[in-house]
Amino acid sequence: MGVLTMPVAAEAQSITYDLTGRWTSAKHKFVLDIVKCGETWCGVKINADQSCGEVALRLRHVAKAGATVMLVGRLDLQPEIEPYEVSVTFDNANNANPTEVQMLGDPNVTPSLLTRTIQFYDLLARSGDAQCKAVAKTS
Repeated sequence: MGVLTMPVAAEAQSITYDLTGRWTSAKHKFVLDIVKCGETWCGVKINADQSCGEVALRLRHVAKAGATVMLVGRLDLQPEIEPYEVSVTFDNANNANPTEVQMLGDPNVTPSLLTRTIQFYDLLARSGDAQCKAVAKTS
């Protein structure tokens, strides 16, 4: 099981949460199996035939403010489109495992007057157990 425990300098407690599971997008209609991969979290994209695809999401813990946990990383759903730099937030009151997470992102491109960029927003809901595995990025 992928439980992450991190000490908080300002508090004498640990942050504990588990994102392991199958997560379904409300807006963009994709499905990810989120699992631990080394010290980070990886989201394996579920293909239309329900097989395990490529790692499309990589997240690392950044902060906890009150009951809100924030992770940041990269979402790469379509290889032909620039990936999004994303932040994922969820409520961690009483160290409960989240049932839904909010994902916000911006394209990983240099701003330009000639290029239109579209921000990314979605709400992901836990929809079951993860079936796919991911490996930690080595480079």
